[in-house]
Amino acid sequence: TKESVIAYLMEETGEKDNMIMVGDTIYDVMGAKSLGIPCIGVSWGYGETQDMVQAGAVGIAYSMQELLSMLRG
Repeated sequence: TKESVIAYLMEETGEKDNMIMVGDTIYDVMGAKSLGIPCIGVSWGYGETQDMVQAGAVGIAYSMQELLSMLRG
């Protein structure tokens, strides 16, 4: 599951407080959310942006430049 992949990365890095998931499906958003990690959705993948927003994405990036700006905060 997406949740188990994210949990594995959290264990390997020990950086939960400094993580953000970037994903293109509702499953990315839900997996991150279940582990307390924010997720930014991207519009150029397989999923629907509205589904990612409803699942709790903290934002949707519509370009790489916009994603970079969101990640920089």
